Amino acid sequence: MTYPSTDGGEGVPAPASENPSNPPSTRVAYRLAEESDTAIEALRPLAESIDPEALDALFDGRAAENAYVTFRHEGFTITVTGNGDVLVDPVDVE
Repeated sequence: MTYPSTDGGEGVPAPASENPSNPPSTRVAYRLAEESDTAIEALRPLAESIDPEALDALFDGRAAENAYVTFRHEGFTITVTGNGDVLVDPVDVE
C-alpha cells in the first residue's frame, strides 16, 4: 500500500500501522508507538494485555465489518475493527 504522490511520483509507502498486509497485532504495536511517541522496542509486550495470536486469528479476513475488540495497553484504549481500523486513544484519568 502506498500513499499517492502529490507531484506525480510513485508515492510513499504507508506506515506499518496502516498496511493491511500486516496482522492486527503488528498494526496495533506500530500505532501505539506512533501515538505514544515511543520506540516500538520500548513498549511493553502486547501479550501483557491481550493474546496477539488470538487477535490476529479473530481478524484474519473473515471477520464481519461490525466486529471489534477493545482493550487497554500502555495507558491507551485500543480498538481493532473488522474493517481493519486500529484506533488508539489515551485513557482518561480522573
